[in-house]
Amino acid sequence: MGCGTYLFPLYELCIKPAWRRVGADRIHLSNVEGILQFFSFSVELTFCIFVASGQCLGDQQSLLLQMKNNLVFSSDLSTKLVYWNQSADCCLWEGVNCAEGRVIGLDLTNESISGGLDNLSSLFNLSYLQSLNLAFNNFNGSQIPSEFDKLANLNYLNLSNAGFDGQIPMAISHLTRLVTLDLHYNSLNGSIPISLFSLPLLQTLQLSNNQFSGQLNEILNVSSHLLDTLDLSSNNLEGPIPMSVFELQRLNILSLSSNNFNGSLQLNVIQQLSNLLHLDLSYNRLLIEYNGTNSSFSSFPQIATLILASSKMKKFHDFLRNQSKLTYLDLSDNQIEGDIPNWLLKHRNLIGLNLSFNHLVTLDGPLSNLSSLSVLDLSSNQLQGQLPNLPPFVTYVDFSSNNFSSVIPVSTIDSLTSAYFFSLSSNKVHGSIPESICNATYLQVLDLSYNLFNGKIPQCLSEMYRTLLVLNLRRNKLIGSIPDSFEGNCSLRTLDFSENLIRGLLPKSLANCTKLEALNIGKLQIVDIASNNFTGKLPKIYGWKAMMDDEIEAQSEHTHLQFEVLRQYYYQDSITITFNFTMELVKIQNVFTVIDFSSNNLEGPIPEEFGGLKSLYVLNLSHNALTGQIPPSLANLTLLESLDLSRNNLTGEIPMQLADGLTFLSFLDLSFNQLVGRIPQIKQFTTFSEASFAGNKGLCGFPLQTECPYAEPASPPTFERSHSNSEIVNDWDFMRVELDLFLVLEL
Repeated sequence: MGCGTYLFPLYELCIKPAWRRVGADRIHLSNVEGILQFFSFSVELTFCIFVASGQCLGDQQSLLLQMKNNLVFSSDLSTKLVYWNQSADCCLWEGVNCAEGRVIGLDLTNESISGGLDNLSSLFNLSYLQSLNLAFNNFNGSQIPSEFDKLANLNYLNLSNAGFDGQIPMAISHLTRLVTLDLHYNSLNGSIPISLFSLPLLQTLQLSNNQFSGQLNEILNVSSHLLDTLDLSSNNLEGPIPMSVFELQRLNILSLSSNNFNGSLQLNVIQQLSNLLHLDLSYNRLLIEYNGTNSSFSSFPQIATLILASSKMKKFHDFLRNQSKLTYLDLSDNQIEGDIPNWLLKHRNLIGLNLSFNHLVTLDGPLSNLSSLSVLDLSSNQLQGQLPNLPPFVTYVDFSSNNFSSVIPVSTIDSLTSAYFFSLSSNKVHGSIPESICNATYLQVLDLSYNLFNGKIPQCLSEMYRTLLVLNLRRNKLIGSIPDSFEGNCSLRTLDFSENLIRGLLPKSLANCTKLEALNIGKLQIVDIASNNFTGKLPKIYGWKAMMDDEIEAQSEHTHLQFEVLRQYYYQDSITITFNFTMELVKIQNVFTVIDFSSNNLEGPIPEEFGGLKSLYVLNLSHNALTGQIPPSLANLTLLESLDLSRNNLTGEIPMQLADGLTFLSFLDLSFNQLVGRIPQIKQFTTFSEASFAGNKGLCGFPLQTECPYAEPASPPTFERSHSNSEIVNDWDFMRVELDLFLVLEL
């Protein structure tokens, strides 16, 4: 007998630092910069099929080879199909299970299959097939074929993560032996066929993360149902939750989260589900209440995972007192006020606790009593006073956006020896950053931003750079310089020291952080990264306040961190984030702003956003591989004195707006591009020499020798200009900072 293990996403907690859409409502989930956390578990569902040795029957091998020949898949990525051939018994092929020479199981997960299943008539002729797994392929929006009813012996069907579109065909409802149906993570739509609930042997129904809509109808004959797993989460279902769902007495797992279910729901209804282990009703439009008495606590099922986020709860319901087997509790994004009760802080089996985004003020007991706790999120509350001691084995701690006002206790730091995530962002924590933080050698994210820390950046942090991915010390009162201790095995992706009192030069050893994607060291006045090996596209300009006009409010753009914590609570996913591309290189007495990106390998168009840098004096993008047209928005750089775009692949005409707007321009070089048309003959452009325009075969007119075909010169376009009131200062007091970086960055 051969057994396979099916990993089913059991539950997940989503904390999104942006507006999250729940139906027509908008719920503000986070103002913590740059955090997006996913917390997910898995449960193993085991299915077994009998495998017998013996030669594959000829018709079975022919059907499999015919199916292979009609499939589109990548030979480079395939680990099964690519090895199917006539020289070996088909019962010995990877992904094939047989009984008495007949194919009863096919597992073609992750085979890079694309296209559709419409032409696979041979698949539907495998009449003995009991188990079919086509998950993690890409069927390019094709519909699930209606021929599935030909596979009358099928008891396990997994088409998850496979790119299917359209509605569930009625043929699926004819598979009367079906025990497991998994269609999650597709683009299936329409209503959920109520006929699926009539399948007599169905135990697992997984339809999450699709686009199903409409109301869920009442289920008939629920007393005879064998269903133990029902997951309809992350769809567009609406209306009230049918009460018959809470009569499926064999249910172990019920997840209806992230839909548009509405109305009031009394939690007393789950008392009928004596086998329930996992319940997730979060992120709907439900008002979840409980009106039971103390005597009814004992009749509640002993739930292991309870997720009631965003359910308009205003207090900790007393039935939780009796949940002795609770391992994960999520009551985030509710309206709970006051204390975190002492009885909740005595749940010794709790592994994960999320109470973020409530109105909690105090802890009515020590957190250290939660001896099994690994993941703790109390962010975005009103907790105050001293930072609490932590449980001994905690791996994820988020205290951000509270009112803690103490120093960091040594005991708190000592509890981080196993932690990979620690955030105190947006509190009032003061004192120096303790050196003992460097003992937390597993930390991947350390966020102490927006506090009152003073003193110097601990030198010992350099010992953490081999594991640390994110270090955020923004907006504190740190002094001194950045330690020049970035070693060759630096793993940093994000580094933010901005809005402190740090002085000095950017350390050259930062070049060792070759994975760095986001660098923010403060208010930008000079950027000189010329003559390096930077590649990628020019960055869009957000948050470069020193280069922008005082009337323009800088904006910021972030892609958020993503974390996945599996059943073992292990940090799995790498992170990609983009903060403001800013560097505080040196404090300059008189404003002088320079961008020099010359002599690199930058490509793509010049972003329109460069036109927002209205205090810019010098812009040098020469000797790159830039393409596209010169954006007319550069005419807004009314203080610009030097513009060098030479030695690129720029095309199109020279915008007339540049000649009309750049009245302070004293140096211009547009040479050796692919520009065409007449050179503007107004204002400053009449003062530049032939060298400014050389090497553009399509340009004509003065100062070049090439005459233009006769045509009436266009009038200068009109556009709004806002000149800065600041005078040009000749007595500049600044320091040029050169970065000897040899990195490959995706700018």
